[in-house]
Amino acid sequence: MKQVQPELLRQSDVLRMTGLGRTTLYRLRRQGEFPEPRAVGGTTTIAWRRKDVEAWIDNLPSAGE
Repeated sequence: MKQVQPELLRQSDVLRMTGLGRTTLYRLRRQGEFPEPRAVGGTTTIAWRRKDVEAWIDNLPSAGE
């Protein structure tokens, strides 16, 4: 049976997927270099769309570049 991946990611998921630290994530967001999260179920809960985070990862330069 195929495991269903959630479409929305909480901050801990984003940090785990990207290998970024929390401070770096905030800095990249402020600089407009990381996708913005979406408000979920109220004003204080945020989550990132999985496709946005995966696209950001896919667009990172290769280690040799």
